[in-house]
Amino acid sequence: MTVAQFSRFSLFDQEELAKAGGVWIACRQEPEFIIHLYQFPDFYVELFYHQVKKTAIHIRCFTDTRGLDGYLNSIEPGVV
Repeated sequence: MTVAQFSRFSLFDQEELAKAGGVWIACRQEPEFIIHLYQFPDFYVELFYHQVKKTAIHIRCFTDTRGLDGYLNSIEPGVV
């Protein structure tokens, strides 16, 4: 699956696809969000969960590994 194909799905379907077809890599926290990182063969997906509502409210896809910088302290060696 490509980023373009993944992006065509609804937010709900993207969340389900990330959980079912992606490899969970790490999690990080921001003031309002808990963000889970999933890896696909050619891209990464961040699922933004609202801390109070516990629901996915945003999804961001990226291919540039600089997007992993926010996770460097939480990724275990040998995972990626």
